[in-house]
This record gives sequence, structure tokens and C-alpha cells, in this order.
Amino acid sequence: MILNKGCITYNQVLRIGNNYISSNTSINELGLEIDNRINCNLHINELCNQASKQINALKRMKHYLDKDSKNLIYNVQLCRQF
Repeated sequence: MILNKGCITYNQVLRIGNNYISSNTSINELGLEIDNRINCNLHINELCNQASKQINALKRMKHYLDKDSKNLIYNVQLCRQF
């Protein structure tokens, strides 16, 4: 994203010397995904998807685990994300 006289242009390529720099709609920096509008919706959606997959996996295993094991898996897998 490049700001140009009040307009925003996307998918631009800048050339500096022999180097080319292309614009992106989002970046992933230190595990945090931020889009071109500087919000974290992409990152939050990804966290929710991962948590949903882990909850479903825990739900499938619930008949094979005792309460302490379920709590341990929950704390290790889900609470560390939030």
C-alpha cells in the first residue's frame, strides 16, 4: 500500500537502485498478522480457527481421557494462545 496525494494504491513495486520492493496487503511480523488497514482481524481469525481445531480434537478424545488429562491438554494447548 502506498499513499499518494490522498489516494491509496495497492500492488505497487518500488525500485531503489537494483532492488525491487513490492507492496503487500498484509504482513506477518513476530507471529502477529497485520493488514494494510493496520488492524488485527486476520490474526484474530487465525487464532480462532486454531482454537476451534484444538477444541474439536479435544472433544473427539474426551471419552478416552480422565478429567485431569483433559484439563492439562486444555491448559497447554488452548490457554497459551490467549
